[in-house]
Amino acid sequence: MSEPIKSKRIEQLSSIAPTPQNTPASNASSFLQRAANPGVSTIAEDGQGEVDLGALSRDPALLSHLAGRLNQMAGTSSGYVDSLPLAVRRRIDGLKALHQQASVVEDEFHKEMLELERKFQAKFAPIYADRAAVIGGEKEVTEEQVEAGKKYEQERMERMFGVDGDDVEEDEDDEDEDAKEEKEEKEGNEPEPKGIPYFWLTAIQNLPGASGLISERDSEALKALLNVRMEYLKDKPGFVLIFDFAENEFFTNKQLKKSYFYLDKVSDTGELMYDHAEGDEIDWKSPEQNLTMEITKRKQRNKHTKATRIVEKAVPTESFFTFFSPPKALDEEEEDEDEEVDHEERDNALQLDYQIGEEIKEQLIPRAVDWFTGFALEMEMEHGDMGEFEDEDDDEDDDDEDDDDEDDEEGGKKEAQECKQS
Repeated sequence: MSEPIKSKRIEQLSSIAPTPQNTPASNASSFLQRAANPGVSTIAEDGQGEVDLGALSRDPALLSHLAGRLNQMAGTSSGYVDSLPLAVRRRIDGLKALHQQASVVEDEFHKEMLELERKFQAKFAPIYADRAAVIGGEKEVTEEQVEAGKKYEQERMERMFGVDGDDVEEDEDDEDEDAKEEKEEKEGNEPEPKGIPYFWLTAIQNLPGASGLISERDSEALKALLNVRMEYLKDKPGFVLIFDFAENEFFTNKQLKKSYFYLDKVSDTGELMYDHAEGDEIDWKSPEQNLTMEITKRKQRNKHTKATRIVEKAVPTESFFTFFSPPKALDEEEEDEDEEVDHEERDNALQLDYQIGEEIKEQLIPRAVDWFTGFALEMEMEHGDMGEFEDEDDDEDDDDEDDDDEDDEEGGKKEAQECKQS
């Protein structure tokens, strides 16, 4: 279990967390969305290309460096305020008192907002329970739900992309195909699949952040994932992610939990502050089945007898299930004592852990079906940062080629103009 975060570095980098929320209609309020979409995407420097601020804002190493520089600058003054007349400086001090009063009200606002979110979470719970029952094959959807789902999807497509007559015809053709396929399945001997197989595995594999943790071995274990849900902590601010599993060959746990705790106060920017995370210990059925460790074998030879033996060693490996063993933040005394600690690496790990927790809470759980079908990923790629810069070439080595391309374009334009004139 991890200890509360006391590191100043972590407070600078990853302590600012959004007010916990679980909004199914949109991910616009997500911390990840806000962090990944700065107001200004690129800037030009001396006409020598553009800097991708979106990418820079998501670079943990750069954030760590900037945080250190800002920490050095903390408390310094530009001298401007000190140069103002005394009467003006007194008014500024008075404004700070008013700001402090507003902060108290803002603190109250966020706490009441959290209580409102708890209230509405109770309304989401039965809907998500029905979803889990359908996915697990415990409950079948009604004909009314099928028709309502198709209507919702059509309206969404019309709203987002527009639908012409050809698209409507395609929908009718799809209905004919569905009827034909259903008839063939009834006539065939293959048993009908139960629920929606590998629903959560597929959805998580489409999730930009969490998908990067999944190894090939993890996929086998995640096939047994029955449900992913979220609850708010009862006695303190924070939330817990709950993963329900069916019987599997890897571990005995029927349920794995990951809890994220906030400090019982808001930051100067008016947002709840992230404290620490705790995860359940996984009861692996055997060392070989431990997905977070890799068993390596090495042959050793005795110098005197020349006899050989095989030595096995468990080595940590990348796995989705390391998510349940969150990194710990060191307090200031531990940081001073342990000189071998790579602070930047630890900061990055803490930041990534928090971001993935938020991604699961704010994007995966409320929009699970869209992540399963790939619709949410497609929207991310088309409208989000994943697709916004996908055609950009980040390699400096290609600068000359880019210049050549520009020359070719200019030459092409000249030729086109000459053709027009002739």
